[in-house]
Amino acid sequence: MPHDGSSFPVSGRAIGHVPKPKGETMIRKHIRRIALTACAAALVAGGQPAIAQSLDDSPIITLYKFAPGKMEEAVRMMAIRDKVFAEAEIPVETYYFHQQGAGWMLVVISPPWKEEYGDKAKAAREKLGVPKDAFEAWPTVIADHEDIIVEGPTTAAAKIAEWDKAKAEE
Repeated sequence: MPHDGSSFPVSGRAIGHVPKPKGETMIRKHIRRIALTACAAALVAGGQPAIAQSLDDSPIITLYKFAPGKMEEAVRMMAIRDKVFAEAEIPVETYYFHQQGAGWMLVVISPPWKEEYGDKAKAAREKLGVPKDAFEAWPTVIADHEDIIVEGPTTAAAKIAEWDKAKAEE
């Protein structure tokens, strides 16, 4: 059964009702999921922890909410983009689909974008025969999104060292 974005799939079935969080257990689970998402962002960036990075080196975490009935169309567009990126040897994004019905439906973790990726993606799109207008409908499938630019991966100690160094230079 295609998923239309109006409910959330659980074990292959769509559910129309999601119970309200109850007590501290649900809050802890929610906090754990947020922490795991942050850890995943750190893993996507790869390499050694860095104290400071330019904005161009920053992964972006995007929270998506799809227009009613448009989730499957959006995910199919993302799959085409992933295929183009893989052909171009550009790191693909990582997707986390919400399972409990919050204000968002999908978290996408995008690795840092390098300037040369644009030409590589265009060449791969042409090689694969993906039409130029394949993504024109993108704005119509998204109800809302939020981009979160993150720094890392790093460690707590490295961040403290960065702050201490900045204070000493003041």
